[in-house]
Amino acid sequence: MREAAYRDGDPITREGVIARVGRRCHLCKKLARLDVGHLHPLAAEVDHLIPISKGGGNVWDNVAIAHRACNVKKGNKAAGDQLRLLTSGGM
Repeated sequence: MREAAYRDGDPITREGVIARVGRRCHLCKKLARLDVGHLHPLAAEVDHLIPISKGGGNVWDNVAIAHRACNVKKGNKAAGDQLRLLTSGGM
């Protein structure tokens, strides 16, 4: 993990997040695909753990990788809501 290479203020990119945390979806824990188009359900997307619409920042500590389908299903739910979705089998 190259966490120290990314600091607040550095641009957040999909490639940067993958380099920092890997390509495992933080919601379903399966590997996200890099060999498909960005609209594919298993494509790797940058997800804000606490959505910007809920007060989360566009900072490195608030981003992870998620499948497009998992991210769309999660929508703009906050961190606690994500846990309820996962534990109830919603994802």
